Amino acid sequence: MPRIATSIVVDPNQLDPRAKEAFIERLYELHTRIFDVEREAFVAYVIDSRAEHTHIQVYEDASGRAVGYFALHIFEKVMGGEKLSVMRGELGMVSEFRGCNVNARFAIDRLLRYLVKNPDRRLYLFASPVHPSCYSQTARYADRVWPSDTEETPADVHDLMIELARSFGLRAVDEARPFVRHVGWRTRDTAADRSYWLGHAGDAAHFYVRQNPGFVDGHGLLMLVPLSLGGVMRAALRFASAKLSRRLRHVVASLAGRRRSSVSDPREGARAA
Repeated sequence: MPRIATSIVVDPNQLDPRAKEAFIERLYELHTRIFDVEREAFVAYVIDSRAEHTHIQVYEDASGRAVGYFALHIFEKVMGGEKLSVMRGELGMVSEFRGCNVNARFAIDRLLRYLVKNPDRRLYLFASPVHPSCYSQTARYADRVWPSDTEETPADVHDLMIELARSFGLRAVDEARPFVRHVGWRTRDTAADRSYWLGHAGDAAHFYVRQNPGFVDGHGLLMLVPLSLGGVMRAALRFASAKLSRRLRHVVASLAGRRRSSVSDPREGARAA
């Protein structure tokens, strides 16, 4: 698998008009390699979000070409008389870089900064991912994700998710599946990619596909994650542990390969003698 070489973080609200337009052009060119979305909708969702805070991380390969991005927005709301902050995001990675697992670090960093500065606000991640990989990665690190195959969604959480979906203009696709919403972002997967995800055996990804088989048509599955300072720290530890485990496996595999290559055929040694 190819590797991410570098990344940059951009606050589009801090760019002057010329720099902002150049950034839009670069990011939209990348976006069209991942999703089938019109430019106007892309700019409205990703660049000109109504969020109080927006930061976009752009991932580059060794040649400096943009290969992925993660736009993170935090909306500050008052619901039921309570101050509430809602994190939303859009992310995309060209197919050959999917699975690089680089988004968690950026999300954890931004969330920790916000939680430390705003200890009096309840914070949630609210998303409608249009691909199983996003839901699966979130479930891997978060303490709790709704909906989930491990527990029923509580009634008050269900109501909050429906209200948030309404406030963000996410319309339902089917009354029988209230968490499935029309997003309209179709991931440019190959037939092999779609076949893989539709038959994926992983628990979280399999749950996502069961709940939202129409993701291939641009439908998203509502997802709510309660966030706290402790929860984000635990997610950071899980992320670090998974990264260390991958590195150890890579080292072991590399050493095993070197050992095999160093064991020569005895007949080769006899001929050399």
